[in-house]
Amino acid sequence: MVERSSRSLNIPQPRERLQAKLILVGECGSGKTSIVRQWTCAEFSNKTESTIGIDYTFKDMKTSVLNLWDMSGHPDFFEVRNEFYKDANAILLVFDITVRKSFDSLDMWLREANRFGATNAYVGVCGNKADIGNKRVVQKAEAETWASSRRFDYFEVSAASGVAINDMFETISSKLR
Repeated sequence: MVERSSRSLNIPQPRERLQAKLILVGECGSGKTSIVRQWTCAEFSNKTESTIGIDYTFKDMKTSVLNLWDMSGHPDFFEVRNEFYKDANAILLVFDITVRKSFDSLDMWLREANRFGATNAYVGVCGNKADIGNKRVVQKAEAETWASSRRFDYFEVSAASGVAINDMFETISSKLR
C-alpha cells in the first residue's frame, strides 16, 4: 500500500476574495445612481431623485465584493464627500455624454478625489447615456483621449438599457485584484 502525503499534492488554495471600496463621482444628473441600480438590482427609472449626501450598496461577485459609494454631485455635499475618499481602491468619474459641463468638470472631480485621499486609487472614466447617442455633445474619441492621456480606462455605458455596465465593473474588479 502506498501512502501519499497531502503535502506532495498540488492542491490549489482558495484565493482570498477582494473587498474593494469604489467611489462614483460626477455632476448631478450624470447617472451615477442609475448606473449603480442597474448593476446591483437590474432596474432603471427615468425619475431617479438626486442623491442626498451619499448612498452605499455593494455587489457580491465571484471573486470580489465591490462596496459602492454613490456620492452626490451637489456642491452642498462637498464636506460630506471629502470624508469618504480616503482608503478608496477605485474612483469612477461619471459624466453624461449629452451634457458638456459634466465632461468639462471631470478635472475638478479628479482634483477633489486626489486632494482628499484617493491618490493611489484606480481611476476609470464612464460616459453614461450611450442609449441617447443622437443627443451626444461629447464625442467618444474626445473622452477616450482625455482618459488615455491620464492613463485611465474609458467606458461608455447606458444605465437605461444596461449596455456595457457589467463589463465595466468586471474590468474594474479585475484591475483591483
